[in-house]
Amino acid sequence: MLTIKLLMILKKYYPESVISMGATPNHAIPLLESDLVSQIVDATRRPFHLFETPYSPEDDLTKELKKYDMMIVFKKDENGMIRNRLEKMGTKNFVIQSPFPPKKSKLHVSKWLERAVIKLNQNEPNEIQDIKLTIPDSTLVLSELEIKKNQLKSPFLSIHPGSGSKKKCAPINIIIKIAKQIVSLHDLQPVLIEGVTDESICNEFRRNWGSEIIKIKINSLKILAGILIKSRGYLGCDSGISHLSSLYGVPTLVLFGPYSNPIQWGPIGNKSYWTYWDEKKCKKTLNNLFGSQNN
Repeated sequence: MLTIKLLMILKKYYPESVISMGATPNHAIPLLESDLVSQIVDATRRPFHLFETPYSPEDDLTKELKKYDMMIVFKKDENGMIRNRLEKMGTKNFVIQSPFPPKKSKLHVSKWLERAVIKLNQNEPNEIQDIKLTIPDSTLVLSELEIKKNQLKSPFLSIHPGSGSKKKCAPINIIIKIAKQIVSLHDLQPVLIEGVTDESICNEFRRNWGSEIIKIKINSLKILAGILIKSRGYLGCDSGISHLSSLYGVPTLVLFGPYSNPIQWGPIGNKSYWTYWDEKKCKKTLNNLFGSQNN
């Protein structure tokens, strides 16, 4: 998701180009539906496993890569095999860059990814102001069906206590206390969002919530996107779903703990903020987010 600024800059610099993105297809669907890429190439399939193998003019990866006039490869190239392959192919415009900034760096990962454009163009891109994903009507219809099926009524607060790493999850008692204060103060319906790896922590959340709470189990980012944009707000931990909420322009608060680095991984959407696991700061920030909305 945090390639969004890079893709927006590429669209601006190369408006007539077909931009293909190598990624896990399900993860990149929001970028495709927002027209930031022209197509998604499944980078988890063969022949991309050959990237770190010696160049061969006849192997399937060489044949695949010859389709492109320009390439940005976000991958460590410690043995130089990727560079060697592209040079022997005769590719003139390419950049190879680690996908992540150095751990001690104070550079946000989205800004780090932008550097690839500078290497290609030798120009510092203008700052992108309106960072936002869009959603097609067909996806909204699917999401509305899910909302009706779960008897979800507006206004509601989307809550996602999970993360790709358990260390990044805020303590359940803290996130529940913050969420309860917010739903009470703003008369919101709480909705628990369960991603594909969140079953255990969501079960713990429901046990400790103290009353019934609607849970929506998400297997599709398309449906999740439509649910998020209908939310009055979003509360979550350092996770991909939190970034998704932020990039759709939902008032979003992301909770960071000692195992997350908000300087590098904080949300970048226009209505999003982060704070550490502090109840008073979280409540105040969410109240400010809701107060800043016009609707």
